[in-house]
Amino acid sequence: MWRLYEEYYDNVTYDLFRSDLAEKECVHLGFDAKDRSFSVVRGFSTAMVYSQEYQNEKVGVLFTGDSIFHPDYWGRQTAVHKSLMWTVLEWKLKNPTRQLYYLFPCSGCRTYLFMARNLPEHWPHFRHGLPERQRGLRDALARRKFGDAWKPERGVVSFGEKQAVLKGHVAPFTDEVRAMEEIQFFMKANPGFETGDELVIVAPLDFKFLRTFTWKLVKRAVRGRR
Repeated sequence: MWRLYEEYYDNVTYDLFRSDLAEKECVHLGFDAKDRSFSVVRGFSTAMVYSQEYQNEKVGVLFTGDSIFHPDYWGRQTAVHKSLMWTVLEWKLKNPTRQLYYLFPCSGCRTYLFMARNLPEHWPHFRHGLPERQRGLRDALARRKFGDAWKPERGVVSFGEKQAVLKGHVAPFTDEVRAMEEIQFFMKANPGFETGDELVIVAPLDFKFLRTFTWKLVKRAVRGRR
């Protein structure tokens, strides 16, 4: 995992990587389906779920930390997405009456694009902005998780020179990518993304989300078999 991570990120150290990993409850690992030895990690995402009080309500918070996939496997992370979905489903079955939110700091345009297209309800939204109640929720969740690194006036997490930055050659922009509505919004909302600033996104993860996301995975699997 570390070898894959350091290959595509600048400003990272093994100690910080281990520290982030130690905080998490689970790791979703991706392998090549043809590699039956499972000897080479092609991608991973780390995650944790915890509770927090907000406006006299106890809510759950899903937070994902260090994540990376080898560029050869972009768009082919279905198994990892299924694994993350099962984590959400397990929590919801244990806590059916409690709301679960996804706290998602994002510094990559393509990562934001994937999130925006697979989480129909998220804030800030590239078309619908950030309603006042959701602004307060985002501030409360981000303030507890990131402390002084949370910059509410900009809506980003910024660790200055210490933050990890995706290497420039990994995901170069094309004019087609830049022209996308979602990407235009992301670059305006997070102008410091190229130096590692992370736009903080909050999204509700409920049974409606699980139904929608499961249906997308089924359709993708059917298209793949065809």
